[in-house]
Amino acid sequence: MMVLMNYEELEAFSAMKNSGSRTNYFEMLSNFIYKMPGLVETLCVPTNKEEQDAFLDKIEELQKGLIEIGSPALLFETERVEVIAKSGDKERLEEAIVVLNKKIEGLCEKVRVAEMNRAQMDNTPRQVIEEEGIDQQNKYEAPIRVEALEKLSLLIENFEIDGAYGILKNIRSFRYTDPIDLALFTIYNDFRKFDYDDALSTTKELIAMVEKNQNSQRVNAKKKILAVDDVPDVLNTVKLVLTSHYSVYGVTNYMSALKFLTTNHADLILLDIEMPEMDGFALLNIIRKMELYKNTPVIFLTGNASVENIKKSLDTGGNDFIKKPVNVDILLEKIRKYID
Repeated sequence: MMVLMNYEELEAFSAMKNSGSRTNYFEMLSNFIYKMPGLVETLCVPTNKEEQDAFLDKIEELQKGLIEIGSPALLFETERVEVIAKSGDKERLEEAIVVLNKKIEGLCEKVRVAEMNRAQMDNTPRQVIEEEGIDQQNKYEAPIRVEALEKLSLLIENFEIDGAYGILKNIRSFRYTDPIDLALFTIYNDFRKFDYDDALSTTKELIAMVEKNQNSQRVNAKKKILAVDDVPDVLNTVKLVLTSHYSVYGVTNYMSALKFLTTNHADLILLDIEMPEMDGFALLNIIRKMELYKNTPVIFLTGNASVENIKKSLDTGGNDFIKKPVNVDILLEKIRKYID
């Protein structure tokens, strides 16, 4: 897994955590490298409206796969192909498809190498583990997922014990806080004793405990704001004004923004329109394709508050706009409107 984290184009760590376990994540990667190169190879320059619609559908499917595995750089590449396809420039589109094909193949090759490295690590002889299976030193730390626990509970209720045991093994491959580890160990022991009623009862107690902890964390945590602007002075001003009320993170380009959004979360995004490489409108197109950010409030920052820019900011999926230089009172008022 550490091998993957060295790849600039693959933000694998957050995607692995979202998948629930290293095994699940590599299964997801295997599905990606099985399906996506073939999908890209079928991309041809469309010659009519019907072919263009099919082309854009394939691009959207590819983007969903890239979001799932965590690859912001290639997301940008597919967005570029989509824009060119809609423009009707066939010559540029043909070149863009070739570039995309090579980059997808390159990514898949690195994933295959990582798979081989993982297999070698898994086959490395290790010290014999205690009978109960606790091996804390070799576990990754991670937050526990309520969805996985709920699935475990449902499988036990339906007496699908093989599936439930598989879920439990995946959950226990990570290290958690002491109370959660103790509860999981209790469930594991209940399985060994074929005491599935107690296993189900402890699982439901654990779900309630985790949900209570998460709700408490949400109440006590400051809301997170991501500010994206290529001018550091603007970011410094925003941080200075907002830090006492919110957790504020500032980045200066589209790649840093996508990396943040795939490894963290934001309750609101402040987004500059005029930026090099990728403007705010194009970046928001990608952000809105991420399931987590479909409805996240986005406020555009712009030095050009023309009617055209304002209309485009709303049509693109933005919620509001603020004219630069930023007025502090207006900034606070609009942010409160959307996240307080």
